[in-house]
Amino acid sequence: MLKAENHHVHLIQYPENLRTQIVELAQLCQPETQNKTKINKFKKLSENNKSLPRIPESKIENILGKIGKFYHDVVGILGGQLQIEVDRGKSANRSDPKIVNACNTIIKSFDVAPWVEERNNNKIYTKKTMNVKGHSAIDKMASRTNEAFSQSAIVPRSTQQFQTFFKGVEFTPAQKQKAVNIKKIYDSLIRRAIQISKEVKQAPGLKIVATSPKGFQIDIVGLAQKKHPNIFDNRKLNISLIENKNPFNKADNKWIAIAPVIYEHGKPKFKSNGQQQLKHLGYISETSLKQFQGRIKPFAEFNNLTKKIEPGLTSSQVRAAFKQVKEFATATRESIPDSEKEAIAAAMWQISTTSKDDAKYEFSKTSAAFAVFGEEIIGRLEQLQFTEFAVVGTHKPCNEHLGRKWVGEKVECAIEQAPDPANPTENKRWLVAEDKKLGYF
Repeated sequence: MLKAENHHVHLIQYPENLRTQIVELAQLCQPETQNKTKINKFKKLSENNKSLPRIPESKIENILGKIGKFYHDVVGILGGQLQIEVDRGKSANRSDPKIVNACNTIIKSFDVAPWVEERNNNKIYTKKTMNVKGHSAIDKMASRTNEAFSQSAIVPRSTQQFQTFFKGVEFTPAQKQKAVNIKKIYDSLIRRAIQISKEVKQAPGLKIVATSPKGFQIDIVGLAQKKHPNIFDNRKLNISLIENKNPFNKADNKWIAIAPVIYEHGKPKFKSNGQQQLKHLGYISETSLKQFQGRIKPFAEFNNLTKKIEPGLTSSQVRAAFKQVKEFATATRESIPDSEKEAIAAAMWQISTTSKDDAKYEFSKTSAAFAVFGEEIIGRLEQLQFTEFAVVGTHKPCNEHLGRKWVGEKVECAIEQAPDPANPTENKRWLVAEDKKLGYF
């Protein structure tokens, strides 16, 4: 609050009674071991608060009382100024902008607790800890929860690391080909269901299917948001594409279609500067964007398009798409003889875990295996399957056993999470032998 008085652009001038209380509260927070220094300026305060101690319990009630009175006075002063504004229609009095700005600075001098913003974040305690800055009871509870989560967090791993899950189960080339065919169909169905789900979420309602003279189609969605006046006329459509700069929906809708505004009699509408008036028509659908393969340029034009209004996809269609996926998995399982299920499951597991590249999939690469052969996978969990594993980096200085020659000794081992030497911000799973790091997975 004192720092605001020295702002290089917007200087704050506190009412004298409030400033006196701010200085008094700053005095109360000085270390017990130092001589009490009279604080009138911010620079003096900063020199004295480098190692502020805990406030003695005997003083807490007194300090809280002073803080309560201070904010009571702030509310009283600000309330008076706001009442003047309410009455300005029947009075010549006007509020004092200096007092309003001073009260506004006091109210906004503290950051909003991070947990207020993060409490509804789905990633909290599933993928990351909660950000904690304060000392409130909730901050204390969040800190303890953060510690517990960090110790037992579920860390995603590449499916390639689970390749040997069906170790020892043999399968024929014909069974492997059957697994490939099942997975290909299942993946196409689940990909389509996910795409429909995303389209319903991102672009509900009507859409325009615009077709070029050469037969190229572009889907324009989000019509209800933009409310272009010429959506429903029967004229040919001319559009230009511009990049979406809105940070709130940029990730979902990267490109906006703009179209000229046309009067009912067919003449274009012009602005006062003589330029033709353009208005947002909608967003280019994700399906259409894939056809461009990243070759869209700002202000690209598409002219003489024939447009057709179509209803958008609905939630019932999403449910139907996922139901079709489930029905395919059930029917496929029932069509496979019991004697072949484990072999085909092993084949599908192998082809699902051979590549490291999981990022390009919108779904788990092993989804088909879990959907069709869930019972076989669960059955393998009754016994430990991963009895052999490999570690890397044993030739690097991070190996705390570097130089030691292993000749088949049986030693106590553990697996722990620790920073990667090449990238300290990222954790890796380390094999620890005799309390020393040997290598990472």
